[in-house]
Amino acid sequence: MDVNRALLRPILFAGVEKRLMMINILVCFPLVAMTHFKLPACFLGGILFSMLHLLFCHINRDDPHVANLLKRSSRFFWQGYYPPLSHARHIPLRTVKTLS
Repeated sequence: MDVNRALLRPILFAGVEKRLMMINILVCFPLVAMTHFKLPACFLGGILFSMLHLLFCHINRDDPHVANLLKRSSRFFWQGYYPPLSHARHIPLRTVKTLS
């Protein structure tokens, strides 16, 4: 039984995943809007948008699920050591302190 490829393929907007495109828009548009759409800021915002879009397209060409990967791995960013435990029962449980 085969799974249809359309079910596994992420939804891309101009070659970039939706989450990365929203980050790109939320970074570039306020830069232009804060300066009341002055011409130099519009050029700077357009150039920044284009550069980030090309960077995200290049990243998504290699791995189209990179935004989900970054979202899942961000919770382990501050953890310094990952113990080599293979099963949940090997993980030591923390004791709960109660007020007596």
